[in-house]
Amino acid sequence: MIGLFYVAIGGSLGAVLRYLLVNAAARWAGDSFPYGTLLVNAIGCALMGVALALFSGPHAVAIREEHRLAIQVGVLGGFTTYSAYALDTLELARTGSPRLAILNIILTNALALIAVITAYRITARFMGG
Repeated sequence: MIGLFYVAIGGSLGAVLRYLLVNAAARWAGDSFPYGTLLVNAIGCALMGVALALFSGPHAVAIREEHRLAIQVGVLGGFTTYSAYALDTLELARTGSPRLAILNIILTNALALIAVITAYRITARFMGG
């Protein structure tokens, strides 16, 4: 039951961080394309790769399970925005920008995979794996 509390606290922190970053990106780059959602997903995937390398394998950092849950399920789960990504993509397609919708699909998925793989490898190598 304590794990649920940690996930809830982490999730609320992740959601607030996502909100702040998405809005900052919109102010900086405009809102014609969901740059903030793209950025949040790439950063979130990279951080998930770091967390995976840190918390698993032969050189894992000792961490209490509820803290791991708070970070991976809570903070990073609340921070990443695949549901917002799906909504942004649908809205681009629905409002007459199918090319931007396709671009969003390609960029989001490519950057997410690159981020998680790269962050995992760098962190694992840093830890001696």
